[in-house]
Amino acid sequence: MDWQKGLTRLVHTLEQSFDDFKYWLGSLQNGRNPLMIMPYLGFGSTEFIELKGRVIEDTGIQPSRETDRVWNNLLNMYRRFESDEVPFARIAARYQGVERIIDADEEGFFEVFLHREGPVATREILQQVELELLKPESSGNRVVRAAGKALIASP
Repeated sequence: MDWQKGLTRLVHTLEQSFDDFKYWLGSLQNGRNPLMIMPYLGFGSTEFIELKGRVIEDTGIQPSRETDRVWNNLLNMYRRFESDEVPFARIAARYQGVERIIDADEEGFFEVFLHREGPVATREILQQVELELLKPESSGNRVVRAAGKALIASP
């Protein structure tokens, strides 16, 4: 079993090195696509919210339509699987006066836990968390923002 662990570590290291090289090369050529924050549905209570997401390059994938041809659907499916992550991105998460600065991991994934001192200011079941990319800068120095959503459990 030790050889399997060693092989797994080697493959992970090679994949990480390839990702780092690809990201570095794209930034040198200024050939990176625009960046985007892709939040996942979070959850919480009246006292906290937990939200996860990922920072990736925006490849311009459009939602599927009934009129799409099979080839377009296959191409979009490939683009969804072959996402280009943004390693170690820095994100600001804001929710009702609480702000946290968080760093994504090497695959662009992040997780934020926002704790409030008092109860939430609204009784809506779906709460919105503002997300803003702080680092790296997107092409054209445009501000990258997204709205994360979290389901709030009733007491």
